[in-house]
Amino acid sequence: MVDGLGLKAENLVWPQQEGAVVKGISLALEEGEMLGIIGPNGAGKSSLVKLLAGVNQPAHGSVTLGGRISTEYGRREWARHLGYLAQNAPVAWPVTVERVVTLGRLPHQSIHSRLSDKDRQAVLWAMQAANVTALRHRVADQLSGGEQVRVMLARLLAGEPAIILADEPVAALDPAHQLEIMQLLANHARDVGPVAVVLHDLNLALRYCKRLALVVEGRLLMVAETKEVLTSSVLADAYQLDISLLDTKAGEVVICHQRVAR
Repeated sequence: MVDGLGLKAENLVWPQQEGAVVKGISLALEEGEMLGIIGPNGAGKSSLVKLLAGVNQPAHGSVTLGGRISTEYGRREWARHLGYLAQNAPVAWPVTVERVVTLGRLPHQSIHSRLSDKDRQAVLWAMQAANVTALRHRVADQLSGGEQVRVMLARLLAGEPAIILADEPVAALDPAHQLEIMQLLANHARDVGPVAVVLHDLNLALRYCKRLALVVEGRLLMVAETKEVLTSSVLADAYQLDISLLDTKAGEVVICHQRVAR
């Protein structure tokens, strides 16, 4: 991480005070953690992540990285430190997978520089990590939605960012690839720098996330250790469901029940 300080948001409001989608959220990523951002549809999770990633600028409040306000960074410098994976981001270019992944090295290059050996090694590693090496010569915009997600993740990883922000990165993936990508993100959090990930699957949140941030109607209702958040007392009103944890041989799982009228 930059100077070991990480990413911090203070009192974020967007797009404006009246009718804001994000309403006064303050949040910090802790070293070594994967933070899950959860909440019902339309809660403002994606808007929050776009503010953290610098895609949108807050109407009020600030985002700091390494103690510096995000607007003090140039685009290349920012991208060297922080990688953002957008929700349902399609590959829009009729080029090979390897070429798409190679674009992840742009923040480390000058305008007219050639790929270095380090660049090539980073690209090969990223394709292997995201399990797209076998697709390297395929035309990227002809792949399935799930394959394109993995390609875009490989592109992000090729840039070797310290911090990763991912908006529903496994929503389009089959169960095996969901676990593979979540473990990859967890390893990054443990070995490189913190990760924040938007999730709807509460079992993935339970399995991989150290803390959860619950966002409802644009406000941060709670941020705490995962098991403190995954309770009916916390989530019942947010999801209109009863929530319980069940012990199994494979570990605890989240069970959601329709609320019973009393």
